[in-house]
Order: sequence, then C-alpha cells, then structure tokens
Amino acid sequence: MKLAIVDGRAGLLPLSLEQPKQSGALLVRPSSLLDALMMFFEIVWDRAIPIGFTESGATEFNDTLPGPSSDFYRLIPLLASGLQDQVVARQLGFSPRTLDRRIRQLMKDLHASTRFQAGWIAALRQQEFDRTSEQP
Repeated sequence: MKLAIVDGRAGLLPLSLEQPKQSGALLVRPSSLLDALMMFFEIVWDRAIPIGFTESGATEFNDTLPGPSSDFYRLIPLLASGLQDQVVARQLGFSPRTLDRRIRQLMKDLHASTRFQAGWIAALRQQEFDRTSEQP
C-alpha cells in the first residue's frame, strides 16, 4: 500500500497501485478515514521487521524483538516453558525485581497487556522473521 500522511492533517492515497501516476490520487482531509489510515500505519509499523543493506548491497534483517540487549531472546523461551519467575531469574542471573522490570519492558515494547500476549506477539514476529529470511 502506498500512502503519504502529512502532520496528521492530510493523507494522499493513489487510486490504483498498478498505475499510480495515470490514475490520480485521493486527498483525505481530517476525518475518521484519515484517523483509520494513521492507525493502520501505526499497526503495520509496530509489526515491521527492520532491514538494512550490507556494503555489497545484500539485504540484511535486523533483530525482530525490541529491547536493550539479547537478554530478551533468552527470556522469552524461559517464560514460555512455564518456569516460575524465581527459577527464570536465577537462570538469567537476575534478581526477581530485575526480571519483573525486564518482563514489563518486554510487554511495553511489544504493546502487550499480558505476559501471555507478549509471548504470542514475540512468537508471531519470530515466525514472520523466519519466513522473510528464507526468501532469496
């Protein structure tokens, strides 16, 4: 989808994706449609996988999960295994309070309201990352 939104005050949407220059565009002024398009963009942006390019021009996929360190990659499988928080904290070398802070940060980064939801979103993002990294 091609879309341009300017300061939340106007949106520009091509009428045809096959021939955008020949078909014209729809100008969307402040309305519920513009609000919906902005919300759609935010949802897609939150689920996006960062990509970059190497010096040779090859595509390079970056980490799918937000967070300050690789601790999140170790945290998610331990939580998914159903271990008690004290056991997870001990395995990661954290205090229980640090583990609680890391879980809250993970939930915030993933826009999840529960631990279960955070695990679900992380699993979906990992599946999407795996699927896109297999493509040539």
